[in-house]
Amino acid sequence: MMRSILGVISLTLLSACGGSSTKTSKAPIQTATIDFQEKYEDYGASFSQDGSKGVFISQRDDGLAHVYIYDSTLADSKVARLDDRLNLDPKAGKEYLNSISSSATWIAFSRTNITAGTNELIVNHFTGTSLASVALAAGHSLNEISFAKGSDNYFAYVERTGMQKTIKVVKVSGDAAALTLEEIGSFADQAKPSLIFFGGKLQLVSLSTADAVNQVVNIRSFDPASPAWTLTSDGSITKSVQVAERPFFVSQAGLFTTSNVSPSRVRKKNGTSPTLATATSENVAVVEDINQKDIFQSALTYNRTSTDYLATEALTVGTISGSLDGRVLMVSGLDSFACAAANTQLSVQKLIRQSDSKVITWIPARLTSGKVWTDAVTNPCAVIDNTLEGGQRQFDGTAARAKFVGFDGDFAVVSIESYVTGDREIRLARFKINWDAGTFSEVSLLEVSSNPRPI
Repeated sequence: MMRSILGVISLTLLSACGGSSTKTSKAPIQTATIDFQEKYEDYGASFSQDGSKGVFISQRDDGLAHVYIYDSTLADSKVARLDDRLNLDPKAGKEYLNSISSSATWIAFSRTNITAGTNELIVNHFTGTSLASVALAAGHSLNEISFAKGSDNYFAYVERTGMQKTIKVVKVSGDAAALTLEEIGSFADQAKPSLIFFGGKLQLVSLSTADAVNQVVNIRSFDPASPAWTLTSDGSITKSVQVAERPFFVSQAGLFTTSNVSPSRVRKKNGTSPTLATATSENVAVVEDINQKDIFQSALTYNRTSTDYLATEALTVGTISGSLDGRVLMVSGLDSFACAAANTQLSVQKLIRQSDSKVITWIPARLTSGKVWTDAVTNPCAVIDNTLEGGQRQFDGTAARAKFVGFDGDFAVVSIESYVTGDREIRLARFKINWDAGTFSEVSLLEVSSNPRPI
């Protein structure tokens, strides 16, 4: 066993909603007349590793959820509806799951026929010039879709009928002219698939759904040369059933997740340690340590400085993400700050470097006098105490469920869901990291999914 640098008391999922009004728009070009909402829900974003292309779900079309694509290389509008590229009638179906491959070669998404109520899995080339589909049997639905990290060739999805869930792993072959889908694995009573590809092999991590009391984390390896699936020798660890509701992240360095803790293993974040009688209800407690499963026997170095890390550890974690090799992790959640002006709790993002456990806490922000969110504050107390140089900032305290996308050259790329305008929007943050100083430089925040409108 090796020690993880992630540990929290509980999981908090942050959400918000806003009212809507409608107007007619002609952009992007549509195949049918659609009423656009000025305020609408955009969510479920998936991006290529460099952040240049992506997909997300939007409910802007007559209240129907559809997949939209983001393409930074387009000269004009960088967002378009996928239905248009595939010549699908937007009135006939709705989409609710999607994923894009690491290099943005393929898109996989689910679509429900509104009239018949049937479901299908569709995979298409990003250009939209070729596609293949899998029609599900009556009463079957899709629960999850995700491409493998580090590969364009494999993805997994969860097919559900009643309470039965089955993970299916698919290989995609072809090009912009034609493609084929080949099922290479099917695993009953499994959910929460996480695929990564490295060393010429595919790794599948999943959770067992057969036991109502405990859940087993299963780790399987697939060698395309064989081809065969192998349950690794250290392939299962029993966890509380609540692990299904916790975020976890799989990388070459291992599996990282949050953990329940006993009162004897927590301490108060801002103040003295709580007594055993009050520890379980203490709102600002942090975990001293948890364990991780080193599922890939990676040679990455762990040098966790516990005291330094606990000083900035998050209270609750909504998402865990990071780089494929596990050297950079990111958590998105809630944290507590004891500032001179006041103690407060804020939605924050935390970047963590594995080699030395250095942590950068940051929140999207803008100048109070401005309208554009183009800043990232790495010292929240400087804003609360009004000591930040260059003018007072406003936090985007609604930013939640941020995920580390990858690196684009020297720039780190992070996707963010935000409710700052009253609806749910998707942003991409790009910045250079100075780990030693705990700061960012050359920060940009791109509004991926929003319509132009007053802030």
